[in-house]
Amino acid sequence: MKQNGQLLSNEWKGSFLDKYATIKELRALKKEYSFLKEVDSIALQKSVENLADSYSRYYKKQNKSP
Repeated sequence: MKQNGQLLSNEWKGSFLDKYATIKELRALKKEYSFLKEVDSIALQKSVENLADSYSRYYKKQNKSP
């Protein structure tokens, strides 16, 4: 939503993606979804870190989209 060509300020501050909590959940997700067992755990952790980094850059207005 634009007003006079400028975006409204976002006063809501919060964590959008907690990468540490998400990495901890990977163990439970591997038990639930068998296809995740085929992938190395380090690769899954790195993909979560990349996702968290891309979202943090997006909300800092460093990138156009995550």
